[in-house]
Amino acid sequence: MRSMRSAAAAAAAVGWPLPRPGCGNWACQHALSAVGARALALASAGCAAPSSGSSRPQRGSWDGADDEAARLADLRHPPLWFPLARSVRRRLVAHVGPTNSGKTHEALRALKAARSGIYCGPLRLLACEVAERLNREGVPCNLVTGQEVRTVPGARHTAATIEMADLETRYEAAVLDEIQMLGDATRGWSWTRALLGLPAKELHVCGDPAALPLLRALAADCGERLEEVAYQRLSPLTVQRHALRGLEDVAPGDCVVAFSRKALHRLRANIAATPWRGARSGGDGSGSGEPCGYSDPSSSGSECEEDDRGDWAAAGSGGGGVPRRRRRRDGGGTGLPRAVGLVYGALPPEARRAQAALFNAGNGGGGTGGSGSGRGAGGGGYEVLVASDAVGMGLNLHIRRVVFATLHKYDGQSRRPLLPGEVKQIAGRAGRYRSGHSEGYVACLSPEDVPLLQAAMAAPTPPLESASLLPTFEKIVEWHEARRSRSFADSLEALCDTAATSPPYALGDAQNMVRIARMLEPLPLSHEDLFTFALSPTDMTDPASVEALSTVASLYARDRRVTPACFAGRLPSEPPASEAQLRRAEEAYRVAELYCWLAGRFPGAFAERGAAQGLRDGVAALIDEGLRALGSAGAAGGGGGGGGGGGGDGDSSGGRDRSSRRGSGGERQPRAKARQRRPASEEEAASKAEEGGGAADSGAEARGESRARRRLFDLLDEDAWGAHPK
Repeated sequence: MRSMRSAAAAAAAVGWPLPRPGCGNWACQHALSAVGARALALASAGCAAPSSGSSRPQRGSWDGADDEAARLADLRHPPLWFPLARSVRRRLVAHVGPTNSGKTHEALRALKAARSGIYCGPLRLLACEVAERLNREGVPCNLVTGQEVRTVPGARHTAATIEMADLETRYEAAVLDEIQMLGDATRGWSWTRALLGLPAKELHVCGDPAALPLLRALAADCGERLEEVAYQRLSPLTVQRHALRGLEDVAPGDCVVAFSRKALHRLRANIAATPWRGARSGGDGSGSGEPCGYSDPSSSGSECEEDDRGDWAAAGSGGGGVPRRRRRRDGGGTGLPRAVGLVYGALPPEARRAQAALFNAGNGGGGTGGSGSGRGAGGGGYEVLVASDAVGMGLNLHIRRVVFATLHKYDGQSRRPLLPGEVKQIAGRAGRYRSGHSEGYVACLSPEDVPLLQAAMAAPTPPLESASLLPTFEKIVEWHEARRSRSFADSLEALCDTAATSPPYALGDAQNMVRIARMLEPLPLSHEDLFTFALSPTDMTDPASVEALSTVASLYARDRRVTPACFAGRLPSEPPASEAQLRRAEEAYRVAELYCWLAGRFPGAFAERGAAQGLRDGVAALIDEGLRALGSAGAAGGGGGGGGGGGGDGDSSGGRDRSSRRGSGGERQPRAKARQRRPASEEEAASKAEEGGGAADSGAEARGESRARRRLFDLLDEDAWGAHPK
């Protein structure tokens, strides 16, 4: 006890926070001893009292007038931020294994058996799925996400998105899903916060084995022991040795993966217009052995020649067109279009779920039905799915084979190869246990990608190095006041730049928060309100979302009351009939989602949450209806003009004849061209941004922020306020 008091005194001398001294809990005592021991070591080295010559293992300074600010920037002991969790003797269990290994299923069994508990996942889709499953199995369960709350009478269980984890309620059991997200620079801090702060007797974490070393370090930092349970994949996964020869080799049960919006829509149209080779050669794509994908129908299943596969060298970019030479050789085949589903992250969760259900309906029998019969949304489901990496989480899909259109993606800064962990996460969706497929397969469209795919699938996933961390609001405010800064955004950015962390923690990326705070600083908002707006799910690279946030924040600052009328006039009234209309409908959905999110944080000001949810759900229904119609139209119309060599995008102008505009001579022709030039350039800029054009991305981003800032100052102008709805 004497050594503990000495340790506490030494820790206090260097300004480190400690657990309450009267706590007799063994975890608190362990933390006190560990922190105190480090403090004693520093004190013995002459660091007990700050001086101009002392230094600390951090990026900030620790001398003179900055003494208080430096103390607040010390983020090296985050377990001590959560005294309630430290007061609980927690049992930590790590369920680790590849995709489709049953690890989450086992953790949910423990959650279901507990008298109270919480599930925390990365997506609203996952939280909804868990809530529905528990309620269906007789365990009342609430749903809590950033946009909505569903309360079930008598429920002592909750399924939530990770950011909504309640750290003030004691639980008998808790489950953290996709724990490898700890290392994500943008969202990882939410997993770190939940892992360190959930006051649960049993804390089950599920995810990739690459997270194990980091989990051990975090458990040790909390003074807790980690139990490890390893899982193996429940069904085999085979990497095919050759690339597909063309889109005619995309078989029922396949999921073709690309990473840009333009490529996804193009692939969907081209696959829908390209009859399946198996319907002509007798393959079914559903029997034993590998799916029909690289076998030559003229040679009874022998491997295709190298020069044939070389025709698809350019398909890895997501072009997705059928080579003309092969189309002429194969002829029209059955000539029947195929039904193709579409899933990507910008779609509303409801639409993604509906598309997944239609794909499963078309492949519930183990991927059969490969007659190329063109079953549509109303005729039994989709044969094939085209998707982004959004399929890697949150959707139960009956995929037999994952086909990568490319193994490169634009990550917001540059175009880069997929990491092994990313490849495995997506590829692992094939051959899901109890989906009707006894085995899963992975392939690619481009021959050049085959070695990359094989290497990624064979490579061990590098272990996570650190858990992402962000300072709490209280620390930011204290830091802001200690610096006597006029700008809250500057204080937030400076704290993130100078804060000290130590392994196994690292500061996350707060740039999106900083940019929101800087944009809204001219408004008369409290620090707490400004911080809340900065946490909103607003992508500052999306001009529509930026403008919506500036509008609602301005109305909130002016009236302290915001109604859905501020965005209702921009909502679509009909299903989108083109890709451009679909994009605008998705933007409208995100605006309604933003209102719902803010209604959960400012219930008095954003009081019409139910009305906003109704508008949001209406837009989601229109998007779902439009997706089904676009899929049918794409199949029936031969891909909307996008089937030629992968270069065509189809006509996104809602059926207008471009040739008639070009043929209109006289003096009006230049004006007609000028009218169409501007939307074309915007679409081109968006396409470049999605497919790796960083300059286009930053340009659109700057235009969006500039437009939002002008809108904000318009609303701040008292003379203009009367023109805007209250």
